[in-house]
Amino acid sequence: RAGWRNLGSGGGGGMGAAMGSGSKGRWSSFTGEERPGLSSVSGKVGFENLGNTCFMNAGLQCLCHIEPLAVYFLSGKHISELRRSRRSRPKQQAPCMAEAFAELMRAMWFFQRPRFKPENMHELCRQRWPSLFEDHAQQDVQEFLTFLLSLLNEELNLVKKSASPVDREAQRASDEKFCRDKSEEFAAALSWLRYLEQGKSYLVDLFQGQEKSTTACHQCGYMSRRFQPFLWLSVPIGREMRSVHDAIAKYLQEERLIGDNQWYCKRCRCKVDAQKATALWKLPPVLVVLLKRFEFDAATGNSAKIGTHLRCPESIDLSKYVQSPQREAALYDVVAVANHHGGHHGSGHYTAFCRVGRPGGTEGGDIQGAGWLPAEGEWYEFDDSRVSLRSPSDSAVTQDAYVLFFMRRAEDGPMIRRQPI
Repeated sequence: RAGWRNLGSGGGGGMGAAMGSGSKGRWSSFTGEERPGLSSVSGKVGFENLGNTCFMNAGLQCLCHIEPLAVYFLSGKHISELRRSRRSRPKQQAPCMAEAFAELMRAMWFFQRPRFKPENMHELCRQRWPSLFEDHAQQDVQEFLTFLLSLLNEELNLVKKSASPVDREAQRASDEKFCRDKSEEFAAALSWLRYLEQGKSYLVDLFQGQEKSTTACHQCGYMSRRFQPFLWLSVPIGREMRSVHDAIAKYLQEERLIGDNQWYCKRCRCKVDAQKATALWKLPPVLVVLLKRFEFDAATGNSAKIGTHLRCPESIDLSKYVQSPQREAALYDVVAVANHHGGHHGSGHYTAFCRVGRPGGTEGGDIQGAGWLPAEGEWYEFDDSRVSLRSPSDSAVTQDAYVLFFMRRAEDGPMIRRQPI
């Protein structure tokens, strides 16, 4: 749940759909720059399949249609931060993943072509993680997203020098003792500060939230409280579930740690039965929810898919799952969905549903919202190089939904605040 390696506008919508006049200045504190112009074909570019790369294409389409992420790269803000990161890491390779990703964003939003061949992105991914593209085998979009976001975070990390694992563990133990009689808000803030001391990039500002886990010993009553970052929520799916709310509630359900799962109590100095509770503490601007659709089938030795259709409105209120006060409302809009079609893990096909706003008035409306109509945002299906408009009556979340991307609904003022190091 925690960290990068352990993989997350009124009216809603993705890039363009949230770009009405009311959004002017929403991202100024985030990008620090004006944003370039778009055309009427922006956001509807398909990616060619380079040999069973539908999992990569689906993941890239979802990321390309997250408004603040696209604004960051299209405005060129990543260039200066990449330079700062490279100065502290002179051995960093070039060309890098951030540059390839920026090229992809420009192809999606600036090029007036119906399809794009993501060769540079594919080649870099193949070099960094050969097994992901070995023998042109089908892979998992979750694994690809974990890999890509991890690399982007490393390349754009603004922290010059981080502590060693040994020093981090010693600091964590010291902080836990220091915070024993402090408020939860204080303990959470200190934990987040320690995390930023290790890694700080725009991806942290955008995707990462914080959760609280509390474990209580059944024998002596000792309680351990920890605050951890998360990149996304990996929620279980049951065949009896009916909605995304059911899956999130199950993820946060208390669990008993007994038998082989007993917990080591520092006071008892032995493994004991315990009760563990997880709660969301701080929600990120963009919340990624992974639906755990695959379960191991002992009879076949394969991972079978759970095809439960979870209902999910295009706008969802998550306030009841959060224990701490939020700076903004916890109302989120679905902006992109990665789908898996087929019955087993490691096979099948991936597509993406993304919401794309259309320009109103003259050609060349800018990302500031001069010519974009947020209420006119429409859902498109991206099936490799094929792009098609979805019917307004079709739900964006179907029985094949695998990864959901939610964006916090904008209010007055900046939606994302860059965090100091």
